[in-house]
Amino acid sequence: MVTPADWQEVRLGEVLDYEQPTKYLVSSRDYVEGGMVPVLTAGKSFLLGYTDDLVGIYSDLPTIIFDDFTTATQWVDFDFKVKSSACKMLKPKRGACDLRYVYERLRALNYRTSDHKRHWISVFHTMEMRMPPLMEQEAIAETLSDADAAIESLDALIAKKRDVKQAAMQQLLTGRTRLPGFTANWKEVRLGDLGTCIRGVSYKGDSDLSNWDTPTTVRLLRSNNVQNSLIQFNDVQYVNHECVSDAQILRRDDIVICMANGSKALVGKSGLFKGSSGFDYTFGAFMGCFRSSLDRANPLFVRYLLLTKQYQDFISNILAGSSINNLTPKSIESLCFKMPKVKEQEAIAEALSVMDDELETLTEQVLKLRMVKEGMMQDLLTGKVRLV
Repeated sequence: MVTPADWQEVRLGEVLDYEQPTKYLVSSRDYVEGGMVPVLTAGKSFLLGYTDDLVGIYSDLPTIIFDDFTTATQWVDFDFKVKSSACKMLKPKRGACDLRYVYERLRALNYRTSDHKRHWISVFHTMEMRMPPLMEQEAIAETLSDADAAIESLDALIAKKRDVKQAAMQQLLTGRTRLPGFTANWKEVRLGDLGTCIRGVSYKGDSDLSNWDTPTTVRLLRSNNVQNSLIQFNDVQYVNHECVSDAQILRRDDIVICMANGSKALVGKSGLFKGSSGFDYTFGAFMGCFRSSLDRANPLFVRYLLLTKQYQDFISNILAGSSINNLTPKSIESLCFKMPKVKEQEAIAEALSVMDDELETLTEQVLKLRMVKEGMMQDLLTGKVRLV
């Protein structure tokens, strides 16, 4: 695409000054909870912690912090200190550019580093960009900043809703808070008294569906298909139905569990199987499923129990001291929880499910907003759409 004629070719070093971070380095990496000054990095973690070291605080704001080795960037509009000597602080030369506009251009570059070197002087200082007149830069920057503000507002709301849900789980799943109409005592029960854990078996899976007769193909779920307590149906493999017993076919409301993994942290992760558009699914040898007896346990309630710290502690204790990160059906069935009767289980699961639905809706909204912003960047930063 040809950029507009009134856009000029400039080198970044012609419009930006940089400052080394020497004066602003934190004196100790033992961060202080409730400290007065944030300590930043240009990477994804961004906020590393807080310090009470008040010597050498960067306050010439706003600025872009730029990691000289990774080329990661962050926009900063509050006083801070930095951890790494690789950070550079970027500022506009007087009247040369709008800093927020340049920040958006840097983020849109998707520059990939290929070697360990300092990139500002060797690459970015002389990098050429076609840029619009200053007034148009400011208009573009304001529009994209508004989009960022909307995304950040939704992100903050999602974080708040997650905290509320986490608190509700801690109260409702332990009986500390009771829903209206329920007063009966809770009893400690084994999961094995509420259902059965079934271990998966080995299959020779195939990722190419064309190799199998589609109507009778069984989809194979593996550890990678359980993400963030949900079952993802992309990147599945396929096995012939003749290889799969009826007991190994997943039923609606089965809880799929990762029984073994090279990473101990991933063992025990789980997701509720809700069925999927007429296809049959099974699970591999490193997986298992817990199948609830519906007259004794609400599957969704059990699924929420498997998200609690109590469950995580159970799994850690089972794996402690073992060099093999492996659960057995008996170890899952031996887990004990205090639980109410089925009607109260159903009410608690419904209350938590409403919170999950709200979080899912908000998450979809923020994903759409991010896509809208990506489209805006494509249009505005290339001159395809003009604001001035």
